[in-house]
Amino acid sequence: MFVKQSKILVFCLFLGLSLALKLHIPIRPDAHIQELQMESRELAATHSDFSTSCFLFYKPILANVAEDFEINYGACISALDNSTALVNTKYSQDRENIMRSASIGCSYPSTNCQVWTFEQQDLDTVVSRLECASINSGDSSKTFYGISANATEIALKIKEEYRVLESQMLACTNDAQRAYVEDTADTYERLNHCLQYGTFETATAKV
Repeated sequence: MFVKQSKILVFCLFLGLSLALKLHIPIRPDAHIQELQMESRELAATHSDFSTSCFLFYKPILANVAEDFEINYGACISALDNSTALVNTKYSQDRENIMRSASIGCSYPSTNCQVWTFEQQDLDTVVSRLECASINSGDSSKTFYGISANATEIALKIKEEYRVLESQMLACTNDAQRAYVEDTADTYERLNHCLQYGTFETATAKV
C-alpha cells in the first residue's frame, strides 16, 4: 500500500512540476536534461521521504528559469521587430522616390505624345505621333534603367541590413536557450542531490 501511495505522490509531484515549467516558446529537447528528469523520477520513488520538501524548494527555481527564458527570448524577437522597423523607416524615402520616378516614367510617353485618340486622325498625324512615341520611348528606357539600378542598389542595402539583424537575433535566441538549458540542468542536479541525500544546495557559481 505504501509503495502504491509513493508512486502516486511521485506522479503528482512531477505533474505539478511539468505544468509549472511548460514553455510557451518551443525549444530544442536537451538529452542531458531528459536524463536528469528520469533520474529525478527514480530518486523520488526511492527516497519518497525527501520528495515533497525537495520539489517544493526547487519547483519555483525551475519556474523562474523558464520564465527568464521566455522573457529573454521575447526580448530578442522585440529587438528584431524594432530594428526592422527602423530599417524600413530609414529607406522609406528612397522607396517613395523610386515609386514616384517609376510613375512619372510610365506616364511620360503618353503625356508627350498622344498617339491614340477617339477623334478621327489623318495618316500624317498618326505617323507624326508614332515617331514622337518612338523617340520618347528611348528616353523612357534610359529612365527605367536608372530607376532599376537605384532600386537594385537600395534593395541590396536593405537585404544586407536584414541579414545582420537576423544574425543578431539568432545569436540572441541561442544565448537565451543556452542559459535556459544550463540553468535547468544545474537546478535538476541540485534537485536530484536533494532527493538522494535530503540536503539543499545553493546555485552553482558560474564563471
